[in-house]
Amino acid sequence: MKIIKRGDKAYEEARVGRVFNHRVPDRYPIAIAFPRNAEDVATAVKLANTEGYKIATRAGGHSWAVWSVRDEAILIDLKYFNKIKLNKKNKIVQVQPAVKGGLELNPFLKKQGLMFAGGHCPTVGVGGFLLQGGQGWNARGWGWACEQIVALDIVTADGEIVRADATQNTDLYWAARGAGPGFFGIVTCFHLKTRIAPKFMVASTYLYPSRHAQTILKWLQEIHTGISTTVEIVALGQSAPSIEGVEGTDIPVMIVHVLAFEDTHEAGIESLKPFDDCPVIDDAYMVRKNYLTTFEEQFALQIEANPEGHRWTVNNAWLEGTPEEVSKTIAPAFTHLPNPKAFTLWYSMAPLRPLPDMAFSLQTDIYLATYVVWKDEKDDELNKNWVKNTMHHIEPVTAGQYTGDSDFQVHQRKFVSDTNWEKLKAIQKVRDPNNIFVGYLTSDKDTLNKNKFVKKMDRQTFDDYIKRFNEQDMTAFEQYLSPTMKMVNGTLAFEGVQGMKDHYTKIWKNFTEQLTVEKFVSDDKYLAVQLWARFTALFDDTESLFGAVKKGETFDFRGIIMYTLKNGQFEEIKVAYNSFIFTDIHGVEKDLGIPH
Repeated sequence: MKIIKRGDKAYEEARVGRVFNHRVPDRYPIAIAFPRNAEDVATAVKLANTEGYKIATRAGGHSWAVWSVRDEAILIDLKYFNKIKLNKKNKIVQVQPAVKGGLELNPFLKKQGLMFAGGHCPTVGVGGFLLQGGQGWNARGWGWACEQIVALDIVTADGEIVRADATQNTDLYWAARGAGPGFFGIVTCFHLKTRIAPKFMVASTYLYPSRHAQTILKWLQEIHTGISTTVEIVALGQSAPSIEGVEGTDIPVMIVHVLAFEDTHEAGIESLKPFDDCPVIDDAYMVRKNYLTTFEEQFALQIEANPEGHRWTVNNAWLEGTPEEVSKTIAPAFTHLPNPKAFTLWYSMAPLRPLPDMAFSLQTDIYLATYVVWKDEKDDELNKNWVKNTMHHIEPVTAGQYTGDSDFQVHQRKFVSDTNWEKLKAIQKVRDPNNIFVGYLTSDKDTLNKNKFVKKMDRQTFDDYIKRFNEQDMTAFEQYLSPTMKMVNGTLAFEGVQGMKDHYTKIWKNFTEQLTVEKFVSDDKYLAVQLWARFTALFDDTESLFGAVKKGETFDFRGIIMYTLKNGQFEEIKVAYNSFIFTDIHGVEKDLGIPH
């Protein structure tokens, strides 16, 4: 067995050479071991026990958080565990953890007329994917990939090689299906049920202007429970490089992509009919209906969306709430992306059904994930902050998260049920009493699997609101204002998001308005800001509170605005001005006193 130690010439390549996310961590294992069989794995585990080191494991290297690279641990890299063997009688396939589901497993099974619903991205290894639950193809109809595990070959914390299934080592069998990177063993082989490959894959794709995002998301939530479970339902917010008849490049769009797995083309067409009833279909940029496709074509699209050699930050949420409140809350995550390669996913899991008794136990009928990809290290903070702020703003409709698209160092929420979390910890104490396995990579172990939402609005988040306000982007109101918001501005008073929109629609017809933050103080409940607001007339004879003004003449307000916060949104806004200056077309200033 090859072992590369820190300081060896090949160490850096061994440490991160197989890491998909090129935003590699500053964490350094004491050594990296490359076993070739279960006996080698057992030897490495026993060595770690003897020497007092912890153990981390890498299968495919595709985790966004790079779970496997841990300080001062022995990293057991399973790159050579890439074999597949099919029992043609019972259709059970033995798959080692480094096998790539789309590039290797499914081409192997296709020869026998079979398939396995692995990860959508074909370069994902099955090891981490299955341990985390496995949200694969048509999960709403076929279930979680980990439900197809009938047995596992595992090396335990003391170096024993065991088989775990429904009749033996049942605690490990239970835990391995959902514990994810916190699993306290090393799986060297999965025994998986396969399924007959669908005879026809029928797809429809709809491309809409991004301004319809909220309408589309609301409509999908209203209909998805009633759609045939042979259909995978996906909505995406992303950028189109160009669209015929539309000016510009990198155009924000909403995509609805639906894929039916059927025995006939006609059955697929019938299953996809409801998607022709979208309330804004007449405004679609493009509609491509009922075309035949293949896994190979779909995998090619996934590789294009998930390029190698890039930097990534990813996060996710299980959503809950009414169609109105969910769509309103999440729409900005689809329409205001930080760069042209980024995308946000809406994925249906409806209708929900009871899950088997296994560690994986938390889901809702809607899954949202943000995938932000870029090349240059200088853009790290911009992109990380966009994801951070986006996840903060969807907290009011967040029920938890899925470990497969998570990084507990920056965002951790509930990922299994409370009962299963306690059971998982109890099994871990028995199976790994000395904590030989590194466990979850987290910023705070005390808040693991807890929904302790952050309600605070920081300066960076508020600056995002001001930036979008200055751009006259009214979706900022939808994101940052509570539905029950009340605003008092002297003698002016109005309520709700629509009230704010109506107020500024009138103003912005005749004036530009630019806000500048001069002072900022915030806590969990209140936000106080000193603002400078400049209004510039757009036309001659523009009406104002002080009569008609000429194009280019300005009003400058300075004052204090007090915000009351609720769930990170503005619940109440009170404005108090302390200066009000008019500047005419010749640059002559006039102090107008306090306007209200």
